[in-house]
Amino acid sequence: MEISAVAPVVGNAGYTSRVQHDVVTTVSKAGDGTHKINQDHYVTTIYDRNGQLSTVQKSYSVNYLV
Repeated sequence: MEISAVAPVVGNAGYTSRVQHDVVTTVSKAGDGTHKINQDHYVTTIYDRNGQLSTVQKSYSVNYLV
């Protein structure tokens, strides 16, 4: 029987990824003396698999009164 070396498996079967999360926050006065806060979240994930780039983008908003 012959035993030979096997190349290690890179995490996620050769995929590497990078995630960037940006938040834009705005504050405005409401009519009753409170403040309305809006947060827009932008999430971009960049995948690289063997030199081929692809991206996934998501966005969502969070709004509340203080």
